[in-house]
Formats: sequence, structure tokens, C-alpha cells
Amino acid sequence: MRTLQRGVGMFLMSTVIFALPGCGLLGFHSWEWNQKVTIRIKTPDGERIGGAVQRVSWSESPSWARLGDSGGWFSDELAGEAAVVEVRPGKHLFVLLKSYSEMDNLKIFAPEKASSSTLTGGLRAQFQGLNDRLEEGVEAHDIPRALYPQLATFGDISNSATVQLVDPLDLSASFGPGVSLASITLSTTAEPLTRGRVEQILPWFFSVDSLIPRAQIPRLERDVTPTQRVSKFDFITGNLWRKK
Repeated sequence: MRTLQRGVGMFLMSTVIFALPGCGLLGFHSWEWNQKVTIRIKTPDGERIGGAVQRVSWSESPSWARLGDSGGWFSDELAGEAAVVEVRPGKHLFVLLKSYSEMDNLKIFAPEKASSSTLTGGLRAQFQGLNDRLEEGVEAHDIPRALYPQLATFGDISNSATVQLVDPLDLSASFGPGVSLASITLSTTAEPLTRGRVEQILPWFFSVDSLIPRAQIPRLERDVTPTQRVSKFDFITGNLWRKK
């Protein structure tokens, strides 16, 4: 009984600690900010710009709180929907959702530190400082090509099964001559979370189980193509489904 009581007590204590925003008690920390993904496209008719604001939540647990592989490092959660831009009338480009890892964030917002030898021995402090900075201020950086999210479009916007991945280096193959990617920018922002834009463009979104019918997807994982792996969760995170 005493063992059970101690276990329940530890659970309740850890729950309270994690529930305290920004709490540094006993080595637990949390951060939250809104980020905006902005995409700029060059077309023969001028520049097209689209974007979406997403919410990022980060938490850090101390090494002593290790449970399996989950303790002693950072974890993150993303809430939001894909950025979208109408490249041509009725033809949209979606910047699929991507949750950036600790090193990815460092490479985007502090590239000089990510390439510095000073990372060794102070990696945790680097990430803590970066998260403090992102939570408190507003700044924008171009996403390097190696960290681009996937891009997608639909051959027929009314048919989910026509989803297609788009090569960021060859937008003209999907949208016609003279169309190219100018930039994808990631910024912290005070703007509110974007909601409803994807569903407005894809009114069938919540009426289909999957983009490509499951019967058309190979049973063996090795036979599944990158396009067939694109899911509804790449367009709207599950924690926002039907929450308006």
C-alpha cells in the first residue's frame, strides 16, 4: 500500500510540475509560441504569397525524470494547419505541416550557433536560450532548402485522391512555365492561429477517411510511394480537427 501511495504521489507531483507554464522547478521547463510559415511564389503574373500561423509547444524534462527514452531531453507539439497559396486560379500549393526538431530550430533561427563548435558541452543551454528567445520576441528567417517541408497540390481540387507532391525546385512541372519558388519563411508571431482555410479550400476534408483510398495503397510498407504516405494530418493537426 505504501508503495502504491508513493507511486501516486510521484505521479501527481510530476503532473503538477508539467502543468505549470514555463516552470523551471526541479529542471522541468516549458515554452509556447506561435510560428508563421510564409511561402512566396514567382509567376508570370506576379508574386503570389500565402501562409498560416501554427502554435508550437515545447517541454524539457531533467535527466533524473527519465522514463524509457522520454526523459532528459526536449519534446514538442504542433497545432495548426498547412500554409496554402493559390498559384493560379483554382490551383493551390500547400506547405505540409512539419514539426522541427531541436537541431532544425537551431539551424533556422540561430545558424551561426548550429555550425559552431561551442555546441559541445552546452547543447541543452543553447536550446533553452533559443526557446526563451522565440517565446519572447518576433523574428523571421528563410528556411534552408535542406529543411523545407513537403509541398503538395491536387490535380483535381475536388478529388482527394489526386494529391501530388511538388518538387520545390521545379514548380513549373506542376503549375506551368514561369512558376518558381522564391522563399519559404518561418517566423515567430503575435498573430492568432490560422483555422478553417484548408477546409474552405478542401470542403471534403472531414468526409474522407484518407486522401488516397486505403484500397489503393499497397499493403507492404516498402511498396508505398511518398505520395501515398501523405495523410490528412499533413494538412491539419489532429488536435484541431473539428475544434473551431
